Amino acid sequence: MPPLLLTPFLDTLRDDIPIGVRDYQRMAIMLSASGPWTVARLRDTLLALLVKNRDQQNKFLGRFEAFFPADAEAVLTEEDIARVIANLEMRAQARRQPQGADSLDGARPRRPGGASPEDPARHKFLRKFWRKFLGIGAGVLLSVIAVATVRYVLYSRPPVPPPPPAEPPSPTLVLDPIRLDFGTFAFDPETPVDAPDRTRAGEIRVTNPGPGPVTIRGLALTGPDAGAFLVPAGPEEAIPAVSLGEGQQQALSVAYRPTLDGTHTANLDIQCDSPPCPRAILLGRGEYKLADVPATRLYPDMPYVDRIEYYPLPAPDRSWLLYAALAVLSLLAAMGYGVHLYRYRKIPEDRPAAFDPEGPRRFSLTEIGGRPAPILSDALLDHLADSMGYFQSERPGRKLDVAASVAATVENPGPPRLVFQRRRQVRALLILEDTFAEAHSWNPIARELAAGMDRRGVPVIHGRYRRVPEPFYLEDGTAMALEDLEDRRQGMLVLVFGDGGGDAAGRFAWERLARWPMVARIDV
Repeated sequence: MPPLLLTPFLDTLRDDIPIGVRDYQRMAIMLSASGPWTVARLRDTLLALLVKNRDQQNKFLGRFEAFFPADAEAVLTEEDIARVIANLEMRAQARRQPQGADSLDGARPRRPGGASPEDPARHKFLRKFWRKFLGIGAGVLLSVIAVATVRYVLYSRPPVPPPPPAEPPSPTLVLDPIRLDFGTFAFDPETPVDAPDRTRAGEIRVTNPGPGPVTIRGLALTGPDAGAFLVPAGPEEAIPAVSLGEGQQQALSVAYRPTLDGTHTANLDIQCDSPPCPRAILLGRGEYKLADVPATRLYPDMPYVDRIEYYPLPAPDRSWLLYAALAVLSLLAAMGYGVHLYRYRKIPEDRPAAFDPEGPRRFSLTEIGGRPAPILSDALLDHLADSMGYFQSERPGRKLDVAASVAATVENPGPPRLVFQRRRQVRALLILEDTFAEAHSWNPIARELAAGMDRRGVPVIHGRYRRVPEPFYLEDGTAMALEDLEDRRQGMLVLVFGDGGGDAAGRFAWERLARWPMVARIDV
């Protein structure tokens, strides 16, 4: 892009936008900022520094677009920026001390004082350092001045009292009083306006100090609140002409009748034939009169606020910070431990089993896995053994039954007959298992129950049958019938394990078994 010629552009704005020494200094400071300088950034910066109103903004934008390239994203080189900054500083120095014409935008700008051509890098570093330091200091100073100014304007200046009402010019007639204040007037808006208590009267005396007579042609009320005041002939209407000689007075009755609350102000102009005519200022403050009516609640059942009390809030409890810190530390420790496990303690991944071509091709399913765990636990078997209970057998025991012995001796006179108590015996358990049941091959609950109760000292008879419970077969293959246990059935619990099936031929066997005192049928 062509070289940046900023000072000629500023010269074209001189007639419309005044540019002073401080403006040149601000532009030099802003151009020393870091970052790429584009045409759009240069336009926005100059617009914020120089333009004060919309007219200047329109002229500035029009001349900027005509003077600089249309590409707003074009980046200015550092050489152009340095040359423009030097020219701006020279322009500011020239404004302080007028000199002869100089070429500000020449191809070879003058070198600032103190620069050493033998050490350009050091000179450039010092110049950037001082510019940045001066820019920061100027920004801080301007901020402090702005804050102090705003604070002074908002908090230090006393409130400006409202300007007093303009006094009328010195007339030929004298009013007493020239400012009639009716004070505060409380009225009831529901009362008719023609009621006596709806109006407050006042009086203004007009005096002719002379020389010569003066004729009062009428009265006129003006102002935004003229309707709140009344004169004898009504507002904006004339009264019969009254001629006052030198030293004579005339009393004018004025009434205040507000319809709205608030402050009301109006002007009473005295129309006379010898201008300037006097003007009186009327002032009144109206407020609604509250009727002394007892308060009535429209909704008696609804709660209401009796009073509002404010209490200072207690100091916040900071004890939760310790627990929060402990929770954060625990969370960080857990996260660290999780990272440790993920990095160094990974669970090995499952790999497919290796195929052995020399291994056996057929095997029994019974060999897979170990021996199945028992269905009935030891605690359950202990509980079942304890619940079997006892019964009195037919065999006599070692304890003498005194009452029975006395009764037997009385019934059979002769030598005493001794009767002993019958011995208690553990109730026996008869387990009948259907070998034709579908679950017999894989459900060992009947066999586990028989073995477990036998180990705990309970008499157990474990028999197997085929659909019909009679006859049933013991472990050694011996066949038994229910009739063989007829004399022991009072002390025996019968548990039948099967799937509910049975032949019609075994109906009589099931009926005989049903007459036993304690029989339970369990489907497996």
